[in-house]
Amino acid sequence: MYQINNDGIVYINISRQILEGHFYESISDYWGPLISWLMLPFLYFLKSPLMGLYSAKLTSIVIGLVTLFGIRRLSYRFEMEEWLRTLIILTTVPVITYFVMSFITPDLLMVCVLTYYLAAVYDPNYSKTVLNGIFCGFLGALAYFTKSYGFTFFIASFLIFNLIHYLTEMDKTAVIKNLAAGLLVFLLISSVWICFISYKDGKITYGSSGDFNYALVGPNSMGFAEYSEGLHNPDQVNTNYLPKEWSPFSSWANFQHQLNLIWKGAQKTGTILNYFSILSFLIIIIYILLLIVPPRNVSKIDLVYPLITMFILTAGYIIVVVEERYIWLIYLLLILMGGYLLNKLFNLDLFNSLKWNYLLKLVCVVGFICLMTLMPVNYLIGNLNTGKDSYALANTLNGYGVHGNVATNDKLTEMNYLQYYMGTDLYGQSQRNISSKNLQNDLNLLGINYYFVWGNSNQNSYMGSYTQVANLTSYNLVIYKIN
Repeated sequence: MYQINNDGIVYINISRQILEGHFYESISDYWGPLISWLMLPFLYFLKSPLMGLYSAKLTSIVIGLVTLFGIRRLSYRFEMEEWLRTLIILTTVPVITYFVMSFITPDLLMVCVLTYYLAAVYDPNYSKTVLNGIFCGFLGALAYFTKSYGFTFFIASFLIFNLIHYLTEMDKTAVIKNLAAGLLVFLLISSVWICFISYKDGKITYGSSGDFNYALVGPNSMGFAEYSEGLHNPDQVNTNYLPKEWSPFSSWANFQHQLNLIWKGAQKTGTILNYFSILSFLIIIIYILLLIVPPRNVSKIDLVYPLITMFILTAGYIIVVVEERYIWLIYLLLILMGGYLLNKLFNLDLFNSLKWNYLLKLVCVVGFICLMTLMPVNYLIGNLNTGKDSYALANTLNGYGVHGNVATNDKLTEMNYLQYYMGTDLYGQSQRNISSKNLQNDLNLLGINYYFVWGNSNQNSYMGSYTQVANLTSYNLVIYKIN
């Protein structure tokens, strides 16, 4: 109930801007709008900061339930008996619960939208009606409204999947019509948001998150500006500290850096999948083997779709940066792929000839469910009351009357959480080796009311001329009143 993260705070604040009538100010080329729009009904009634977190969680729960129906729909693109299908869908429940509770993020919404999209585009009867193409285009636009990565993912995947349909189906014209209809609907809807952000930015753009994150991992990047630029007005960023654009083709060193990013991204992806389940790579390897070996009772097209989806989804992130939540969709695909493989195993004559084959089926299914749900269940149990310390500290600081403009010497992320609960204005984190004179000049120039000193910092020796209002030894925190 106390789980909080920086992205979540931003999406909640965007919703509040809209509710206050500041729609133009809420427009961002970095943050997708859809998750904030979906929070509006809850935030309208739940006003306090903690209630804001509840609003985000309630929104996520609704999205999780809708995702569950999408998973059931998608499961029919994976051949399996109904009793097994039911168990496989139930297996996704702890995983989706993990998505809902672990972060406030649009990545869950992206998973939700893409499950319905994949169910439509995987459909062997996809080309039978142009409505399938229109539906895919609509879902692609929702994916873009969720995250700007949805724009490139939809275009790449939709073109490739339509190419597969074109090569494997008799009615080529119908496939072309679906492709054209889907792209037209996608571009028409997406262009609305593109116009908004382009007008605000003064240039044509579909989003800046990809360019920013790519610059962030550049060879000369100093990371996020707020961690290195020192104290500053929240509405102003020193452009000297912003990540600089770069190209892997501008020099051999840059090209090597890009190759290193790809290698690290691939390694991290593998680590994430193995962390999710030790069955992950086994399932993928068996799928690849079935794709290249000659059994006639295996539909190669059914095998190709999820493998291509995994490749497209990870390819865009590997060249920049991979985070676990970016590839949550693969978790669900692996569960469905595992159900498909179990169904194939259970239908083998050799398996059915075994004594106690029903007991063996039970053991296989129970083992599969355990190995696919162990990680999310362990995480949910092990992270109960995560974030409660920040909420408790914020309440304590309210008792000391801390308000107005605040700044810190460290723990900027923690300060963002405290700022959210307390309603203060955070003026950033001072530079590590700042002198006493420069620090005091910054504090006075920016009109800082309270300065937080975390840990055993030598900055405590700079604060002799200021009033100490709190010394919270349990948090290793001292707070000084400046103005």
